[in-house]
Amino acid sequence: MRISIRRAAQLVVLASLFLLNACSEETPVAPPENGGGNGGGGGSQGPLNVFEIALRPQAVWRASSLAGDTPNPQLAQYYLSAFFEGGGTDARFEWQVDPQFGTLLPKTAQLETDAATVQIDNPGNTPLGFYEISVTGFSGADSSQLARTFAVVELNWQKHRRTRITNPNDPPEDLVLYPMFAPKPGPGGGDEIFFTSFPNTAAVNIWSIQADQPLASASQEPKTTNFQWPTGPLGIECFQVTPDSGACVTLRLNPLQVATAADGATDLSPPDLGRDEILFSSEMDPHVGRRPGTVSPTTPLSLWVVKRPDLLNDFVARPLTFDSTFAGLGGRPQYYSFDFLQARWDPSPTAPSEVARIGFITDLDGVSANVWLADLLDVDADARSDTLVNYRSLTDVGSVTSFDWHPEGHTVYFTTAGELAKVDVASGAVTPLPLTQHDELLADIDFVTVFDDGSGTLLAFQGSAENRTHLFVYEETSDTLVRVSPFPFGVTRNLFPRWHPQRKELAFVSDYSVAAWNQRDVPPVGNPDFAGWRRTQFPSVWTLRLADR
Repeated sequence: MRISIRRAAQLVVLASLFLLNACSEETPVAPPENGGGNGGGGGSQGPLNVFEIALRPQAVWRASSLAGDTPNPQLAQYYLSAFFEGGGTDARFEWQVDPQFGTLLPKTAQLETDAATVQIDNPGNTPLGFYEISVTGFSGADSSQLARTFAVVELNWQKHRRTRITNPNDPPEDLVLYPMFAPKPGPGGGDEIFFTSFPNTAAVNIWSIQADQPLASASQEPKTTNFQWPTGPLGIECFQVTPDSGACVTLRLNPLQVATAADGATDLSPPDLGRDEILFSSEMDPHVGRRPGTVSPTTPLSLWVVKRPDLLNDFVARPLTFDSTFAGLGGRPQYYSFDFLQARWDPSPTAPSEVARIGFITDLDGVSANVWLADLLDVDADARSDTLVNYRSLTDVGSVTSFDWHPEGHTVYFTTAGELAKVDVASGAVTPLPLTQHDELLADIDFVTVFDDGSGTLLAFQGSAENRTHLFVYEETSDTLVRVSPFPFGVTRNLFPRWHPQRKELAFVSDYSVAAWNQRDVPPVGNPDFAGWRRTQFPSVWTLRLADR
């Protein structure tokens, strides 16, 4: 979005204040000499215009419900700032803040609560959710009003052990990607969290941990052995049944079918479909006996399906996509490959069916990555998926990097070229969802995930701003965009957010600190403890709640 040079400079000031206050709350910023509103950017000529409200940290982090008797100390003083232009030197501000969100206090002894920046004393027991804060600025006969929405969240570390290489300070072997809530059916219920990891370039693993275990308990320790190719032992994936019990079940793959796995995401079938299966994507090779050098351009990412692990099932993963085959020179088989990524079940079935609609990202048109649909059949009615048929393209925009279904199956939301859009499944009509009108700094949107409990559609995604990565939630019904992660992450981090299917809670990948960024910090940065427990130093599974249970 084109902005004026003056507005661009003000946004740089806004970004700088975010960093300065987040890193050095003990040294408040003094008001400018021209009286322009304590970092608000005022004092310039022209009518008063309040153009932004900022909260630092950018969401209120409430105490963890998993910490037991160990309180989560307040990580930072919360500051609320109005950014404005014009209005001369006498601008003052009237704040409207829900009392549950906190009590307004002067930022310094020299200021009052009608300044452009104030403190918020949060009581620590604010109900989770979204809160609108508004401010009206006054300067002589001029006035300007603005409202923004902020979040109160609960962050929880899903504590689990990590495999390290040799030195404890080295990165772990098992990178964590695509965490997903997997509610357990039947008596007892509860939630597991599946996540995908890649211990090396020749393996893919699907892990399982129990969600919301008390932080005072021992770290969960999922177990796994690497899949190997071409002559290695049978690959075994071990899923933890109960925390620290040592009991596990196995996912078996033919060792001749396993090559490499560079990317993948799990997705659990909707409960009413009656199959209880997991889709995933990997570079494990479904062509038994394929020789190196016969693939054009490379061994692709294929779609696979496997029955959800428990102690009663036989877990043989089955490939769903294959390469095109033709006879090359001398009759030697040649393969032309396409990538298939991020398979997602249509979540809307209300009864068991022999046909399940799935979506995925592929370059099957030979040009660029788009969202495609296909039907996954259970031809023999044994509650196991058998064959993928009826491929059809849903988008033709190209460069699609992520997507997710609306829970009712009528709409697919996707990201392309760093922007957000949606497509009507029946008509194919694409509607862009421009969000920079809400946040001029927002860029590079990716990993969209969709939730709707009937009260409105919520889109969560990662986006970049101020050269940092943030976790956003967009409430489509009210056209409201909120930064929900209290602190930003490194711009190279991927968060892989994913909604719980039944409640306003996100699973995502976080570094160990989730702390204020400081250029002077060296690892370990920030606070290495969470509720009295040592955090992992490298990315692991966290959850973020936006509603009390």
